[in-house]
Amino acid sequence: MSDQHRADAIGAAGNTLIHTPNLDHLCHDGVSFRNAYCQSPLCAPSRASLLTGRHCRACGAFTQKTPLREGIATMGDLFRTTGYETAFFGKSQVIGETDRRDLGFTHRALRYYARDMKDYIDAAGEEEAKLYNPGWPEFLKQCYNPTNTPLDMKASDMFDAFVAEAAVRFLRKHGERKFFLMVGLEKPHPYWYAPDEFHALYSPKDMRPPVGYDEALSGVPESLIKRQRYLESHTYSAKEVRGCIAAYYANVSYMDRQVGRILNALRELGLAGDTMVVYTSDHGEMLFDHGLLQKHCFFESAVRVPLVFSGAGIPGRGRMREEIVGLIDLLPTFVDMFNLDLPDGISGRSLAPAIAG
Repeated sequence: MSDQHRADAIGAAGNTLIHTPNLDHLCHDGVSFRNAYCQSPLCAPSRASLLTGRHCRACGAFTQKTPLREGIATMGDLFRTTGYETAFFGKSQVIGETDRRDLGFTHRALRYYARDMKDYIDAAGEEEAKLYNPGWPEFLKQCYNPTNTPLDMKASDMFDAFVAEAAVRFLRKHGERKFFLMVGLEKPHPYWYAPDEFHALYSPKDMRPPVGYDEALSGVPESLIKRQRYLESHTYSAKEVRGCIAAYYANVSYMDRQVGRILNALRELGLAGDTMVVYTSDHGEMLFDHGLLQKHCFFESAVRVPLVFSGAGIPGRGRMREEIVGLIDLLPTFVDMFNLDLPDGISGRSLAPAIAG
């Protein structure tokens, strides 16, 4: 699971500019849902909704600060009580998770935002962590990287590299058992800076203009315009907009590299044939469509997400499904496919029939 990855920023989805070989492999080897949507265009509510199979109003996660209600079962709970080894490495940002409330995951590490950056600082060092994320108020100045400038940092020192490595270590140690592993990659959430090899893949002049950008904020609700003024999306020139898009793509490609490391580990350990792999993101990114940045709205670019099922138990190759589905459908799908106990109050529906054709 990545953060802020819009559904059209994958090569296999028809984007001829972006370089995502590992996600393309998943798509070509499995089933993709072209019309998959998050339940909230905001990190914490969307993640809580996904983990519980419930709408935000049902699980209590309305904002970035409201916690998941006590006593609600998560995917981790359902798999662990059925005998699976459960793990969740990387960005969780489910409010209400604590050292004692583990959301059903026996193995956890490298949390980011859910509490603070301490795990990343411990792994990479304080100087590297500050280079990766300078923090507020620097976030609002150049976080979208309009010059498509590389980050002077080794790929191995970036947060997602540590997350992927933790996932690989888990597979080496526990891969012979039944396992349910969640990997929370932080990119392509801003800052849109990555090592040079990823920015070098893209030239700003090749980037396509955003959807509806000529109309900018015409017809957009005033409350949303105020937020966008805060994000300063209106201050970028056409050249800078193309630079930001190139930088976003560079960060998607960096994230794709980490996905590849995990897929390679599955193959090298002989686990690929017995493992189902699901890829998605918590919400999209406006990327200047209609003059907007970030998410915080229900335009298509903010709420439509990639959703791919690949590997063991997934019939066919390269199939596209057109049904309108949601991230709340993941939990009941897993219940259906792995004979788990379905909790009461679930909002989603199983995708297993659509996956089977």
